[in-house]
Amino acid sequence: MRAATSWCLVLSLLLLTIALLSFNPTVRQLPHQLIFSQPVSYDRTASASWEFDPMSDGENYGLSDIQCSSAFPKLYTSVDEMVARHASNPIRAKDLDATMTGEHAVILPVKAMIYRGELFIIDDEGMTDWYGTRLFATLDSIHRALVAFPDRAQLPNCEFLISWGDRPALGAPVWGYTKKDTPDYYDAWLMPDFGFFSWPEPKTGAYTQVRRAMERMEVVLPFQNKVPKLVWRGALLNEDREKLLERSQDQDWADVRGINWEDKEDLEKNHLTLTEHCRYMFIAHASGLGWSGQGKYIRNCHSVVVSHTIEWREIYDSALVYSGPEQNAVRVADDWSDLEATMKTLLANTTTAERIADNAQFMLRERYLTPAAEACYWRKLIHGYASVSFDPELYEADGQTLRGVPYESFTLLRKVHWDAY
Repeated sequence: MRAATSWCLVLSLLLLTIALLSFNPTVRQLPHQLIFSQPVSYDRTASASWEFDPMSDGENYGLSDIQCSSAFPKLYTSVDEMVARHASNPIRAKDLDATMTGEHAVILPVKAMIYRGELFIIDDEGMTDWYGTRLFATLDSIHRALVAFPDRAQLPNCEFLISWGDRPALGAPVWGYTKKDTPDYYDAWLMPDFGFFSWPEPKTGAYTQVRRAMERMEVVLPFQNKVPKLVWRGALLNEDREKLLERSQDQDWADVRGINWEDKEDLEKNHLTLTEHCRYMFIAHASGLGWSGQGKYIRNCHSVVVSHTIEWREIYDSALVYSGPEQNAVRVADDWSDLEATMKTLLANTTTAERIADNAQFMLRERYLTPAAEACYWRKLIHGYASVSFDPELYEADGQTLRGVPYESFTLLRKVHWDAY
């Protein structure tokens, strides 16, 4: 009996000790604060022998910062430019507030925040149905780049504006899918476009799905067996596209057609899926109202992309090479006036053309256009932008009310404000 009593006493003391060790007075004293997971230490250094392998790393959304820098050294040019530009002129909270007045863009941006690696939506006034799913695809991409990163709690905090139209808001420090190197877009930061997640409206599908479909086609279709023509499909939105159609009209080397998305008969007759573009040796690329959403897709083909000078920048532009032994793309005159001569030269030298396609495959499809590269870019953007921006507040002035809504709730109800039900 005495032995049993002694054991009970020992057990009670042990449980009391565990309870005292588990007690966290800081948490108890601050019940209104969100309790974030503490940063966990990971071995995130790339060994000297590590090299990016598109087969094993291409869809790894959680590469370390060191691995990202090693694998994609040309990817972050636009971020570095903006950091240097704002080094002596940091972004202020009132700069974002001024942009939300509607004076800078037809479509208001959406205001969001990253705090300890978690995504919050602060203001959704700019959310409309004009552009379908693209805003949610963008938020999904950001969230994916965050949750895949083991060290996400160590990412810097930042508050930012997502400008999700074809062109970014003018004269404002927004994140946009594209920009020109003109004063109007001096303050815009390039972000990956929504298609890196998915573009369901034209039945394009998830980016990874498109890449796999293209890969299946390329495996059974060597370059020299492809259709020896220049292909293009798209809406005739501007003079660049009209000139392309004009210069290639009735040419035996061209399969170039405008598409009327409202005409079902025209679509059935002339529409090509993005994967079907890969059947051709050559693919034309022309600007749209802003950038062309086709660009990143067609550059996944083992084909030669032929374009005029594209003024609307995208995140991977620094990886494009237009001459020399590493050439991976072809550029013609802005009015397409030398297109015929260029095509005849390429068709007369298909071995050279194949080398350009090989370079594009190696540099773009297998590296700078991989899902891994997109995730790395998001985190580089977060680091760069935060380094020249204000530190956001998680709570309103009362210290109790959370600013905005966690992404996990916003993506379900698709709104910042609602009544409980």
